[in-house]
Amino acid sequence: MPQNKKRSKNSPTVSHSLISKAVQALLDYENKQNESSSSSEKNKKLSLFGDEDGNNTNNKIVRVQFGLDRVPVNPSPKPRSLKVPHSIWNIDDDDDGNTDVTICMFVKEGEIKENIKELIERFPKHMSCVKKVMGLDSLRRKFSSFEQRRTLLSQYDMFLCDDRILPMVGKAIGKNFFKQKKQPIPIQLTGDRNVPNQIRQALKSTHWYLSE
Repeated sequence: MPQNKKRSKNSPTVSHSLISKAVQALLDYENKQNESSSSSEKNKKLSLFGDEDGNNTNNKIVRVQFGLDRVPVNPSPKPRSLKVPHSIWNIDDDDDGNTDVTICMFVKEGEIKENIKELIERFPKHMSCVKKVMGLDSLRRKFSSFEQRRTLLSQYDMFLCDDRILPMVGKAIGKNFFKQKKQPIPIQLTGDRNVPNQIRQALKSTHWYLSE
């Protein structure tokens, strides 16, 4: 089998060497910042990916923003998922352990809310990270003010949402969730859906929005 597959003319490509140079420049900048610091705590040699002993206590999150040279043909308010080999969340490799992330899930009121709570009890290893299941009506009623929504934002690491109510949830939570890059990630809760696996996949992915 040939090593190099022929790409179509419309296939987007990113130079690996260019990415390597950008990452190295970022690491060099971080090292210079640490070396120039006069604080004894900051003088400790750190990297973006942990200290010299491999500890992740001082990790820093790096966000990458991509610009497109063409206007998107089919923009959508729903994010697209991209599975990454190293999640920012502490997830056990065996797929059977818990994670230290805290999740709030927005759902429709009624039977679906009770179903999700039942799934949490049935699959604690995969769903115990879901600390709160909140109906759309409760969200609108209990978190109507800016201060209430800001408190909600600070209480959880990640927000998931029934994909059927994503636009309504977006209006209810306000702009601050989007500014903090913590907007709800939609998952499918209807039909024969593997909800525990969807949550696991959301934790192992990064999400990007294709907007105009």
